[in-house]
Amino acid sequence: MSAWLDRIPRCSPSQQLKTASFGAAPGDDDPSLAAIISVRGQLTLSTQRACTAVECDDNCCNTCWPAWVVIPVGGDRAGRELGIQKPHDQHVLGAAVMECKLDEMRRRLPRTEVLVSGFVEHDELRDDIVDASLCVIPPPPGPPAAPAP
Repeated sequence: MSAWLDRIPRCSPSQQLKTASFGAAPGDDDPSLAAIISVRGQLTLSTQRACTAVECDDNCCNTCWPAWVVIPVGGDRAGRELGIQKPHDQHVLGAAVMECKLDEMRRRLPRTEVLVSGFVEHDELRDDIVDASLCVIPPPPGPPAAPAP
């Protein structure tokens, strides 16, 4: 997972100034229609699970396919999971993980703040950002090193 996370492009300084913004498509009053969105938040694996249901002896034979989601830190969708679907992809970004390892993997993921922009599509499970652009907001620089005595 770390290698995949490392390949996500880094946001430019001008992109990092964006915060969550939501709005209906121009001229549309129907909330079910796609809205333009730009979200800054935490990238993680979804808590919703689609898993196989195989019975096994060692309790580790089922595979799950959690979606990669962004959890906005602000705006009207703060704290909600938003799926991410890149342009020309048929499905949201996802992973394949053994069910017995999924919770531990979610806990061990490095804290990754991202900026995701695109259009919101509503689904019975969650809202997804489609035609999404995705970049990682680099962490702020640490404090300067103390001078050697």
